[in-house]
Amino acid sequence: MSKTSPPEGACALPVSPSHTRARGFSLLEVVVAVGIFAGAIVVVIAMLAGSLRSESDLLDQNTASRLTGAVNTKLDSLGYNTVQNLLFDASQNPNSQGIDTTSNASKVLFINKTGEKIGVYTDPIWGPVSSATDAEKYYEVMLVRTPSTLLSPRGDNSGATLNSLTAASVLFTVRVTWPAHTVLSDGTVAPHKEREQRSVFVFSAAVAR
Repeated sequence: MSKTSPPEGACALPVSPSHTRARGFSLLEVVVAVGIFAGAIVVVIAMLAGSLRSESDLLDQNTASRLTGAVNTKLDSLGYNTVQNLLFDASQNPNSQGIDTTSNASKVLFINKTGEKIGVYTDPIWGPVSSATDAEKYYEVMLVRTPSTLLSPRGDNSGATLNSLTAASVLFTVRVTWPAHTVLSDGTVAPHKEREQRSVFVFSAAVAR
């Protein structure tokens, strides 16, 4: 078979190399692509971390609501007079630093996540004081007296008042906050000082005489 020759006087067009092979990416394009990919990964990780924190907070909230029975059982076992000594006055603001749980350690209860242990900071139920036992004291419990002195009478050190002799029960608000303690960067455990940044669960309770 004979080859067809181009018409006389016609010239063959040169074939550009760009038509025969794909153009490569420039360094700038590679850098931009990597930057976009890295940014997307950071966003995804942040979303996952936020989701995990939300799930953890929800689990802690559900646990706190389930601890109401354990708290009431503990307070009933302590009895009317002992619970009176655990109450903070209603005039005090539980959110403020004014209520110092260090100097009032004998009035603040702690609970572990399972609700099996409830007691003040130095209660033998926690064992020797250490970072491990502090970390176990996850929920802090404060009892705030109902403002009504008739419904929630105060004991009188100089002699019992009429209300404390006749009242059938003492009413109060149970304020559960968490985390009571936090793990520091060096691995030690310390009280969570920013009370207003804690999560909180509140319910009402009463102890009969």
